[in-house]
Amino acid sequence: MSVLPRPGRPAAGGVSEAGPDVLLVEDRATWDRLVLELPHAALEQSHGWSEALRASGATPLRYAVLDAGRAVAAASLLAWRLPLLGLSILYASRGPLVELEAPAAWRGLCGALADAAARTRAVVIRASPAVPAERADVHAALLAHGFRRLPDEWTVWNAPRIVMALDLRPGPEEVWRRLSTTRRREIRLAERAGVSVTAAAGPDDLRAFHALLVQTGRRKGIPVRRAPHFERLWHACRTAGTGFFVLARQGGTVVGGLFGARFGRVAYLLYSAVARGHGDPATAPAGPLLYWRFIEWALAEGCEAVHWGGSGTRLPPTPRDPGWGLYQFKRSFGSTCFAYLGYYDLVVRPLAYAALRTLERRCGAWLWRLRGRLNR
Repeated sequence: MSVLPRPGRPAAGGVSEAGPDVLLVEDRATWDRLVLELPHAALEQSHGWSEALRASGATPLRYAVLDAGRAVAAASLLAWRLPLLGLSILYASRGPLVELEAPAAWRGLCGALADAAARTRAVVIRASPAVPAERADVHAALLAHGFRRLPDEWTVWNAPRIVMALDLRPGPEEVWRRLSTTRRREIRLAERAGVSVTAAAGPDDLRAFHALLVQTGRRKGIPVRRAPHFERLWHACRTAGTGFFVLARQGGTVVGGLFGARFGRVAYLLYSAVARGHGDPATAPAGPLLYWRFIEWALAEGCEAVHWGGSGTRLPPTPRDPGWGLYQFKRSFGSTCFAYLGYYDLVVRPLAYAALRTLERRCGAWLWRLRGRLNR
């Protein structure tokens, strides 16, 4: 852990007033503890998440702002290098985390962002805080500190803005009751049909699951990260004791899998897949059972919510949306759909940024589909 120079500010009489402490944090336990002290903490701001993405080429930078020893802001930034240019893009997925009531929070955070941009020769710092869309105060604070809000409802490389979650606070019996009748019946039918869901046992299971993801990604044109990413992520989850990784088998054959994790009091569905010939989770015998086992685990872990990730729809969802089927499936578990604030850019190099935004708008979706077809 290293300490950056304190960001001071002029005080009465012309004497500089010392600012908050800004730390670069490497230790997992220290970082996760600081993040969980702040409002709107999310898994994507955890130590394990950023470390797993090293395998995909990202360089994590984790900054914490402390005022009188208490965390008032934090940002886990991923630096993605731009080939041949010597520049990078910085992304704070589900960040930054800021305690608005703390006057020192933004002062320290702005210093941290400037340091990160200088270290990585960043073109832009993109943020997508896990803050509900109605929080006008957070929106105003971001604009006041140099960020601009993007009009995009979604992007191909950032965390989804429109997401779904399941409230677990009513308890196991009520959570089960809120499942649709069809979903409860499918879970019981899968069990009677001999579908078993068991914890993944080792590298072979991880490879089998990755193969399912690659197969599904090719079929749907969705990029899938390479196996080392999943190995790192699973190692991080096991080390922290917060991971959930199971495979579904029928007749001895792997027909599906689900990978999730807990951060604080929230469980996150990260990846799920079913075997070719078994359709989508909404129709495969294993799909509903896998989701229900994940809910049971989250309840046993004392979680207050399950976050399912993106809805694949606009808000409000309509049958015309490409992800309508997946939305209906997640909704059948008693889940709700809501929106976060969106995407914000802090521009560091205006000319390079203009070129990148043009490329993102015109070619992003095409490049995403192409990458999905090249999964391996």
